[in-house]
Amino acid sequence: QGVLVARERYVDREPIVREIFYPNGLVSEVISYRASKKDGLRKCFDDAGRPLLIESWKNDSLDGLKTDFKEGAKAHQVSYKNGKKNGVEMLFDTDSGTVVEEISWSDDVKHGPSKVKTGAEFLTTWYLKGVKVTQEQFLAQPQR
Repeated sequence: QGVLVARERYVDREPIVREIFYPNGLVSEVISYRASKKDGLRKCFDDAGRPLLIESWKNDSLDGLKTDFKEGAKAHQVSYKNGKKNGVEMLFDTDSGTVVEEISWSDDVKHGPSKVKTGAEFLTTWYLKGVKVTQEQFLAQPQR
């Protein structure tokens, strides 16, 4: 008897979902497609069924949240627009679930506050289009 390795679903001869399986039968990866391009969610799991990665895709580019997991706990999350980091990237303590680092992005460039947890407080560093600046310099820009 054979082992199911992968399965694809089609609509009008175009793939819409591809599932890849571990030898134990659990799902390793699920990818959504539109017009033969990644479009929708891509989910990856470990061989125990716990999430490893969830990504949002649009027209073959990352677009939306990308979340990484460690042993099923959220470890990292960042937002993308047209394949570039945009918004706040967060790193988590996987034991407590609390945020330990935040990085602000605009078109794949650090822009805004970046915070690192040091004990009970956060140390904040400011960036203006990838250049380290003071908070005052950042806030003085008319079009941040």
